[in-house]
Amino acid sequence: MRSGILSVLLLAVGCRGEVQHSFAAHWQALPAELYGEVQGMPGHWSSVGTGGAVSSANALASEAGIDILRRGGNAVDAAIAMQWVLAVVEPQSSGLGGGGFMLVYRSATRSAHALDAREELPAAAPDDLFRDSSGKPLPFAERIRGARAVGVPGTVALMQYAQQRYGSGKISFADTLQRAIALAENGIRVSPRLSQAMMLNRDRLIEQNGMNPYLKGERPYIVAEVLYQPELAGTLRILAREGSAAFYTGGIAGDIVATANANRIYASKLSHTDLAAYRVAERRVESAVVSGATLYSVSAPASGCTVLKTLRSARLPAAVTGSTGILPDLLRAEKTAFAERERTLQDPDFDTASRSGNEVKEAQNTSHISVIDNEGNAVSYTTSVETSMGAALFVKGRGFVLNNQLSDFASEAGVVNSVVSGRRERRTALNKEARETTGAKRPKSSMSPLIIVRRDGSVAAIGSPGGPTIVGAVAVVAAQLLAGSELQEAVNAPRALMMPHGKALVELPLRRDLKFMQSLKAAGIEPDLRRRVISLGSVQAVSYNAVTKKFTAASDLRREGLGLVAKPEVD
Repeated sequence: MRSGILSVLLLAVGCRGEVQHSFAAHWQALPAELYGEVQGMPGHWSSVGTGGAVSSANALASEAGIDILRRGGNAVDAAIAMQWVLAVVEPQSSGLGGGGFMLVYRSATRSAHALDAREELPAAAPDDLFRDSSGKPLPFAERIRGARAVGVPGTVALMQYAQQRYGSGKISFADTLQRAIALAENGIRVSPRLSQAMMLNRDRLIEQNGMNPYLKGERPYIVAEVLYQPELAGTLRILAREGSAAFYTGGIAGDIVATANANRIYASKLSHTDLAAYRVAERRVESAVVSGATLYSVSAPASGCTVLKTLRSARLPAAVTGSTGILPDLLRAEKTAFAERERTLQDPDFDTASRSGNEVKEAQNTSHISVIDNEGNAVSYTTSVETSMGAALFVKGRGFVLNNQLSDFASEAGVVNSVVSGRRERRTALNKEARETTGAKRPKSSMSPLIIVRRDGSVAAIGSPGGPTIVGAVAVVAAQLLAGSELQEAVNAPRALMMPHGKALVELPLRRDLKFMQSLKAAGIEPDLRRRVISLGSVQAVSYNAVTKKFTAASDLRREGLGLVAKPEVD
């Protein structure tokens, strides 16, 4: 369906000159208590047109990306600009202190490239990092206190690496930062999700930092209040001027180390050497042919193999048979794929563990960016700081929080995905930059960016946040696309997803569908009814139809996102 024109937002805030937004996010007309969740949310319509397409979980990030495409940048340039803006407008989900996985598809060579910017364990971290004095696993709440779970951030390195290796050359690295700098300095309206994150993390923010930029005194910002972030603007300006080296070896690096090492709850072993040694690793691309299309995703320590195994194993229909009919068989396939993942998935350069550990609890505060440019190049990029607000630990004077991604490690010793100190050769990396220095261990992740390429050259890029629900969210949307669903229809359809523990989570509309719940029972699928799930995941998706030459951008109704095309069709 074609997109309507959203109302223009003109806001004047004193003499600060707040940046005028050409699109008003739909949440501004919603009651604050909805927090962008599915209940009461107005329906989303996909944007259709020419010139390229972008989708993200925030309208301002999508605007930044589409502006880059209109200026002649490619999909990678646009994704980078979108990430910088997400660091300003959605810091609870991603930012400079986090990491992620980027999948790049180059249409001219019909090749895919997988970039791993997962956070790394400090080399001096103890092997019992997540065990108490008696050797028992720490509760998750304790695992993420202080700086215990802070890993070496990968996002900034990824932005520079991707721009140098796969950018168009028409947009400079500094140019990708300009929109984010303006928003950080001139102010943004706090969205419902950001306000909620500030409220839920109020005590953590105070415990970790005392006074901090995400609270007005001791209270969270309320919806639509203006948030100014001059410290973050200053950091972004340094990156625009000096590049990522300033983050990993300069003054910013010194402040990151000082912040992590001085934490009074748990002082990290993060060092200057850990930061200086960090490299983006190009990993082997996972691929599979399903329903005549070639699917690409990212290999370990990401979970692309789990998504592709699910889609290969499920009996996908040749045509759309309804939004829910495909789910029982897909859930069975997910259960098998998850069982294999829990036995084997970890950083492939640390693959000597002999037995599986317990299930690792993963957080669900991540974000996703999807882009296709006018040449058919595509990016599917999942980015995260782990739990909401990450470690809730601000780097003093720099305006961003550090991640707590190390909590994705198993707490037991000598098992798959356990903590292993020290560094090893990054022998699985395909790029010399990652092999020129040894790397520390990276925790496994459920992040599963996906790109689908059909025989006629049509392309789709999809992905989702959501911890372990990522696998199911990506798989179910991909399955519906392969069966012929329209992009927005596939994104909006109600979801049921398998979890690593072998039970399914079911969204509220499906829980109320007696016939569907009976079909799960008949298929041998046990739903986890202890959790009252409202919505699962937040898929951002774009596509290019090689026959019609049209682009489509779809954003999930489950969050505050927006899909845009460079030259939209007008009704």
